[in-house]
Amino acid sequence: MTTGFQSIINLAETLDINRRRVMGIQYTRSEVAKINETVTRNPWKLTLTLPAMLPYEQVRDLLEDIDRLDRSTPQVVSFSTATGATSGLSYIFAYQGDMSASQVSGITVQSWTGNQMTLTNLPTMSSTAKLFKKGDFLQVVGYPYPVTSHYDVNRGSSSTVVVETHRPAFGGLTTATVNQHIVVGNAVEFNVFCNNTPAYKLNPGGSTALVTWSGPFTLYEFTGDI
Repeated sequence: MTTGFQSIINLAETLDINRRRVMGIQYTRSEVAKINETVTRNPWKLTLTLPAMLPYEQVRDLLEDIDRLDRSTPQVVSFSTATGATSGLSYIFAYQGDMSASQVSGITVQSWTGNQMTLTNLPTMSSTAKLFKKGDFLQVVGYPYPVTSHYDVNRGSSSTVVVETHRPAFGGLTTATVNQHIVVGNAVEFNVFCNNTPAYKLNPGGSTALVTWSGPFTLYEFTGDI
């Protein structure tokens, strides 16, 4: 049974994904753009809209979960049926590469410095086989901070490969993830909290009352110290 934020994901009609870096842009008098980036942990932000009318009797337990979690308590969510998501969501972050699940499970992290994640214990495959395609999700087991691969990564002939991740290792990830295994695709998980929990309203109807929401849910990745 799914609860809380996972239920919101499963019920959502739309999903906005925002992982934009923090940047400031100024223009000189001659209209030359000056761009400066503020280095952050670049958290994921998932904004979801729920159906305008949901039967109260069907979502009463969800309302209690929302009030319990409120705006301060994080919860782990995913887009995989294995961990509670509905089957219609599994395509969103699906793995695109050529490895089987057993081949993925044997890979370990040799190092992760900045945006360079070096992987070892690679499977025996054709050198042209794709370990990851551009945009593939990967995550170190035990650390709910998904990243994506900026580029295709071929198996090659070396004992290691380097994946350029969309954000750098932060906190203690540089040392804590060494020798750890990875998961890929929709097997990744997000640790999120809702920083704008909308209010809900009951529209009269007795046992058939309908619930409406004051706005969308924005699930913001919790990137506390590790």
